[in-house]
Amino acid sequence: MSSDPLSESSESLNILKLSVIDSTNTFAKERFNELRDRTAIVADSQTAGRGRGGRSWSSLQGNLFLTLVLKPNIPFSKNSSHLSMTHYMGVRLCLFLEKLGLKPAIKWPNDVQVEKKKIAGILAESVPMPMGRLGIVLGVGVNLNMRESDLEAIDQPAISLLQLLPPNKRLSRDRFLNLFLQFFFEQYDLFLKKGFSIIASTYDSFLVYKGERVRLQTEHSVTFGTIKGVGPDGALYLVGDDNKLREYYVGDVWLEKA
Repeated sequence: MSSDPLSESSESLNILKLSVIDSTNTFAKERFNELRDRTAIVADSQTAGRGRGGRSWSSLQGNLFLTLVLKPNIPFSKNSSHLSMTHYMGVRLCLFLEKLGLKPAIKWPNDVQVEKKKIAGILAESVPMPMGRLGIVLGVGVNLNMRESDLEAIDQPAISLLQLLPPNKRLSRDRFLNLFLQFFFEQYDLFLKKGFSIIASTYDSFLVYKGERVRLQTEHSVTFGTIKGVGPDGALYLVGDDNKLREYYVGDVWLEKA
């Protein structure tokens, strides 16, 4: 398969297209056992789109609301690729956006930015499977076609491809979907086998706020420190105000302005 995301592939994709739905991730979880591995669920709009921590996700028609049903045929462990699915999605999306001529970045752990504004969010949720395996519903929302007034209603700086690309380079929702799915699965089997190590350097190259003072907020605490990068399993390395290096697997990172 060509690595150029703008060339079509004859390989068939298993895409389930829906009209209005509460959430593609919820739909996938509720029907996980009956859906085939690598099924892509896409909705025209969502009434209850979700981000991490139960946050709502703006779900206006014309954007991409996608969930992948993934059933890796490998046992789950603390070192397996299951725990890095969000990282893999972020890297593949950034590489895809680069091929469209953009300069994307990753805000750990699950946001993709362009021009320091959010263009996509990722939500991975696990589903237990038989024989020690673990399934994943991997959701991503990408702002493709949002007007300035829509963006201003979001609770953080956001942007869409409508503002970033000239009319002759914009992709329809379905074309973006087909091309990105092909691009996502090109390296997916290798990622399952090798895990985070095969994307570690690329992920680090997209990571924002390295060397900068940030606030890291978890459900139970707030920590201030300087980002040093990510570890071999995708954990965030943060040097706290006490000069101790710690690693974090969950949380939200915000830049501390001087």
